[in-house]
Amino acid sequence: MANKAQSDPKKPGQLNSELLDSPEYKLHQQLESIKIPIYIFEKNFEELHDLLVFLINDPKSEPLTYPRNHDRLHEVQLDLLRLLHNFVAASLTLIDHTRNLYRELYSDSNKFSDYEVRIKDEFDTDPLSQFVKGLRKYFQHYSTPIIKIEVSIPEKDDVQQVLEKKVLLFTKDLITFDGWSEPAKKYLTRTTIDLLEVINTYRFKVMNFYHWFIDRQNEIHQVKLHQLKQKHNEFIQAHIESLIDSRLKDQSHEVTFEDQIFSAAITTNEFESLESFDAPPSIKADYAIQLLSKHFPVTESLRQKIIRVYIQEV
Repeated sequence: MANKAQSDPKKPGQLNSELLDSPEYKLHQQLESIKIPIYIFEKNFEELHDLLVFLINDPKSEPLTYPRNHDRLHEVQLDLLRLLHNFVAASLTLIDHTRNLYRELYSDSNKFSDYEVRIKDEFDTDPLSQFVKGLRKYFQHYSTPIIKIEVSIPEKDDVQQVLEKKVLLFTKDLITFDGWSEPAKKYLTRTTIDLLEVINTYRFKVMNFYHWFIDRQNEIHQVKLHQLKQKHNEFIQAHIESLIDSRLKDQSHEVTFEDQIFSAAITTNEFESLESFDAPPSIKADYAIQLLSKHFPVTESLRQKIIRVYIQEV
């Protein structure tokens, strides 16, 4: 009777509905939502970082400092402003999203009490974090900051002299804005602000915090997330068994059996490796089972059906 229930075509649909309607799935969606603003923040960081590194370290950027190329340098400065704007905007979007998620999930309980302490130390009172936040306000409500590329020759007697470049903001231009918080003003006590140093340090701070944040959430919700994983495993096994049963009965399909059965259950790279794996049916079946096992436990019933469908189709 158990095998018959697993082969019932309606069973995967019922399991899927139960999965999508479960409170565990809703929680999972809420927890996963933080990954989108993190991804946006990371991509904005990478674009800005790559341009800064090019300007500072790549010899191909040197002609931009020649007087005759002043118009091209101006274009690069505009691009730097665009990328800097996107970076600080993404950082604030990420922080706002996190605060909203915290209020939604934890404000009425004491499950995540260490969040408030950590967010205060890492962002609310930290001079660098408050400078980045204030820079977003500067863009929004005041002006665009002036970015300059400074070229110098360090005084070093024991080595060959080479040009040293930095991409800088000058605090004398920034402090005319009256929207800086007290911690940000502490950061603005320096004469110049090295943009590459700022984004590298701030990005490390942000990602370190969010690794901790996600780990703490997984710890807090480990029971519900485990229950969700079990429901998902039950659904995906029933779904694949149903597809195999259908394939064994009727081979008149436009797609290959591997595409029909496995493509949604494993990663793109794994599926491509399975497609290109040239081996006898039983060995290829074992390889398919091995790939599936990376994502969920493969039952003996499913294992036998995978072997059968390979022997029939190959």
